[in-house]
Amino acid sequence: MKHLRRMAAKLIGMFRRNRTEVDLTREIDSHLTMLEDEFLRRGMTPKEASRAARRAYGGVEQAKQSHRDERSILRLEQTLQDVRHASRARRGILALRWWQ
Repeated sequence: MKHLRRMAAKLIGMFRRNRTEVDLTREIDSHLTMLEDEFLRRGMTPKEASRAARRAYGGVEQAKQSHRDERSILRLEQTLQDVRHASRARRGILALRWWQ
C-alpha cells in the first residue's frame, strides 16, 4: 500500500511540476535563511553569513536535483521528453515540406 501511495504521489507530481518546483525553492530558501540567521547571531556580517550558510547547507542545485530524482519516475519522464521532442521534430519537418 505504501508503494502505491508513493507511486501516485510521483505521478501527480509530474503534472504539478511548476508548483512542486516553487515549493522546493521556498523550502531550500527557508533552510538557508535559518542558517544565515544563526550565523548573524554569531556576529558575522550579512555577506559572510550568506556565504557561510550556503557552505554549511551544501550544493543547492545538487539538493534540488536529488529531490527531483527522488520524486520522479525517471523512465516515464524520459519517455515523455522523447515523445515531445519527436513531435516537435515532426512538426518542423512538416512545416518545411509545406513551405517548399
